[in-house]
Amino acid sequence: MESLTLPYDEFTVVNSGAKPDEATIETACDLLKTEGWQAAPLVVLNLDGTLHAVQTTAQSCALRRVADDWDFEREFEVPLLVIGYEEAYNLCQKAGMDWDTFLTQPLATQQSLLRESGFERCAEALG
Repeated sequence: MESLTLPYDEFTVVNSGAKPDEATIETACDLLKTEGWQAAPLVVLNLDGTLHAVQTTAQSCALRRVADDWDFEREFEVPLLVIGYEEAYNLCQKAGMDWDTFLTQPLATQQSLLRESGFERCAEALG
């Protein structure tokens, strides 16, 4: 599995839910490629090297586009292992912690909390 890390300040969250403009997506695609996109069927898009909660971003659009370019014959499921901000908030509320505290937990604890909230594939990807 290849993991791609993007710094938080490089994310552009589109609060309206509208698709980002083409130039923004192209910039994000270039960033994904320079950050070392690898042809692997599973990618975890993250803020800190392990997991990221994201709603709609230029990077998520770009990741899908780059994945589609790689998997043009649709042999693999396009691998967006992403949970939304609301889901991340609910997961943390259930666990009695905030997101930053969640990220400091041991991997086994993160996986357990993800599984309890129904994010089995995310938990597997972290392992």
